[in-house]
Amino acid sequence: MLHRSARFFFTAWMLACVNPVQAAEPTADKRPHVVFVVGTHHYSPQKTLPKFAERLEKYGFRTTIVLPQGDPERNKNGQGLPGLEVLKTADVAVFYLRFLTLPQEQMQHILDYVQAGKPMIGLRTSTHAFAYEKGHALEKWNEGFGRDVLGSKYFLHLQGNTTVEHVTAQRGQLLLNGVPAKFIDPGTLYQTSLPADAVPLLLGTGRSEKTGTATWPVAWSWKNQWGGKVFATTLGHAESFEYDALNRLLINAVHGLLGLTVDAPPEKIAVEQANKNLLRPIGLVEDHNPELERKSFQLLPGFEVNLWAAEPMLVNPIHMTWDAQGRLWVCCSTSYPQLKPGELPNDQIVVLEDTDHDGRADKSTIFADGLNVPTGLELGDGGVYVANAPDLLFLKDTDGDLKADVREVVLTGFATEDNHHSISAWRWGPGGWLYFQEGTFMHSQIETPRGPVRLENGGVFQFRP
Repeated sequence: MLHRSARFFFTAWMLACVNPVQAAEPTADKRPHVVFVVGTHHYSPQKTLPKFAERLEKYGFRTTIVLPQGDPERNKNGQGLPGLEVLKTADVAVFYLRFLTLPQEQMQHILDYVQAGKPMIGLRTSTHAFAYEKGHALEKWNEGFGRDVLGSKYFLHLQGNTTVEHVTAQRGQLLLNGVPAKFIDPGTLYQTSLPADAVPLLLGTGRSEKTGTATWPVAWSWKNQWGGKVFATTLGHAESFEYDALNRLLINAVHGLLGLTVDAPPEKIAVEQANKNLLRPIGLVEDHNPELERKSFQLLPGFEVNLWAAEPMLVNPIHMTWDAQGRLWVCCSTSYPQLKPGELPNDQIVVLEDTDHDGRADKSTIFADGLNVPTGLELGDGGVYVANAPDLLFLKDTDGDLKADVREVVLTGFATEDNHHSISAWRWGPGGWLYFQEGTFMHSQIETPRGPVRLENGGVFQFRP
């Protein structure tokens, strides 16, 4: 079944029985065309790749997905993969195949693409893409597709998840930009054996009772005998697509095969331009899922972690503290690490509340804004003391609307050379003094009613308001 755009995947699937597949026709769309060929239901690529294609389109690509009706492995669905003629218009093909026995006319579309020397990506089970019977005219592709087209045939796989790390010598590769230097992939490790001229990018370490601990390449780049540029990876478990690592790796790969650099999606750029006070690092990692991150915690017995608040209720928190009403006061800095030329400071103190007592914040109030990288706060004296170097501020709400209407500079002269070392770590002492620290490389000269107080290269301040 052929789908012109990933975002119409579900609708098109339901209409497939009454809308026969038509051959691809020329289009005036000049965006690079990425064709996804899904030839298995193993690891559910029929679900994960349409979602990834939607994401890829945000970077300026046009996508088409060839999806099977039923299970295509060993031609169980009786029709193989109709629609492969769309490969004629592909700039990059992404293959996720396993144990196929396609009819000759369908297989020829794949062979034509490969032998034309066009760029491609091979995912996980594509190392064992075909399973023709012994003596069949296409039998050589059972191992040949993995070995000769992608760079490694299938040998075996281990048990449990895989620890993935950058190949140290390749850490400067653009293909690894934004990919964590080390991460856990939920899929099992596949054994690989690469040609001498392939470039391994990621190594995976796994274990099984039979082999013990083993380490093999799990992602590599290569140029095959037909001159086609290849990026291949044995990653691609269904759960792998729920994490940024694989998504970022594949986004890099599509760009790299076409000689393009990874830009931020237009939608993200539009958000940044429309909200100058909510600048975030865009295009590096996206689509964070707090629930997935919560599940990644490793806890001691008897402990649990619950999500209490997430963006957009707050952004870039630097310091936080609870008050006696169970509200969380948070310093949020969108101008960190420093303002851009011409930019006005607009960092905030946000108060988060759980009004329905379900254990999760549901109300966010901006108590104060116009701050410049506030590095700490402490409640007291009916208000809040805020580190806003070079100033120590006192903010107070006098009319009960939870918005500061008093702003007083209590002290000034705190160092600003490096806000990573600015005044922070606020605590009230039992004697009524307010304690806070300043890091190394800083030079403060604070004017007080009793004369200047100077500090160089780190120390602890004691202040009685």
